[in-house]
Amino acid sequence: CHPKSKRKFPELPENLLSHFLRGVCDHCGVLFFNKEINNAEIGYMAEFGCPERNIPERTWLQPGIDDAKKDIEKYLSKAAQAAIEGNESLVEISLSYAGEKAKASVKDKVVNGPFQELAKATLAARKRRGVTREKPLIDTGQFLNAINYVIREK
Repeated sequence: CHPKSKRKFPELPENLLSHFLRGVCDHCGVLFFNKEINNAEIGYMAEFGCPERNIPERTWLQPGIDDAKKDIEKYLSKAAQAAIEGNESLVEISLSYAGEKAKASVKDKVVNGPFQELAKATLAARKRRGVTREKPLIDTGQFLNAINYVIREK
């Protein structure tokens, strides 16, 4: 997971006890072109593309965050105010709400796109494996289920 830049949320005070992180947890590997890769690597390839494997860019993470930005900022502002007031439990609750909102929005983006359609060869390969889904970023569902947030102590 990647730390959310403070530049995007300047109202956060330096003494806020936690970092707000969002992204894809990197455990749970899958085999990709005879190399095991994890969910974070899958997400990176989807986000930025992988031309050498004919995988187009399908940006999902930042647009998902952007779709929920107002709500996320509202909860982060509440967390910041609670930190200033010394209310640690409200900090935790507010950060959790921000994380849940971000997670839900990013998952919605993965499910609903819009994204470039899958290539016919990819659809055929899926069909040979018994997979009939045609959504670009959903094959087994493992990647979608790995999208989460983390609250870490500074």
